[in-house]
Amino acid sequence: MRTSFMVLSLLGITVAACSDPNALAPASETNVIDTIALFSLDGTPVSEASGFAVELGQPVRTDIFSAFDFVFTVDPQGQPWLVPSLAVGMPGSSLDPGLLPQGTAAGGLQFDQITLAPFDGYLTTDSLKAAVGNTYVVRSRIICSIGVPRYAKIEILELNLAPDTLRISLKLLDNFNCGYRGLEPGLPDI
Repeated sequence: MRTSFMVLSLLGITVAACSDPNALAPASETNVIDTIALFSLDGTPVSEASGFAVELGQPVRTDIFSAFDFVFTVDPQGQPWLVPSLAVGMPGSSLDPGLLPQGTAAGGLQFDQITLAPFDGYLTTDSLKAAVGNTYVVRSRIICSIGVPRYAKIEILELNLAPDTLRISLKLLDNFNCGYRGLEPGLPDI
């Protein structure tokens, strides 16, 4: 009798724990808006951060940290670009980091209108021309133990293309909750 009770109890716990294998752990990190700056990969000292890592939610130096998701660069003709890590020769993964254009200063989705990261459509091997007012959703590589990426949204606030500066300023909301796609301030529910 005791054995039957223990077996049934363990079975009940197992069924409850495994009833939804796709369920995410409750979100625990609040989404907040921040502003960051990146310096061009070309034409600025290597000591300046040119990459952005969704995992960290901050700019990173590409000579020290290779797990960045995209970089900012200015080409020899003075054109500014956002470039996914795969496009600058970083190794690929089961799900490559990418950028998904959402809007421009002339139209499309503006920063506050981007509320949910799409599942697909991200550009992983193409450079994207940068312009003030452009908005993007950013997908990280797989960094979560449950095999899903993290998401962020950015808006280009300023481009300083003076030869001695070559800097981009971005408005940013980085969702630190693995698997959650909500891109609004506060605790995400999806």
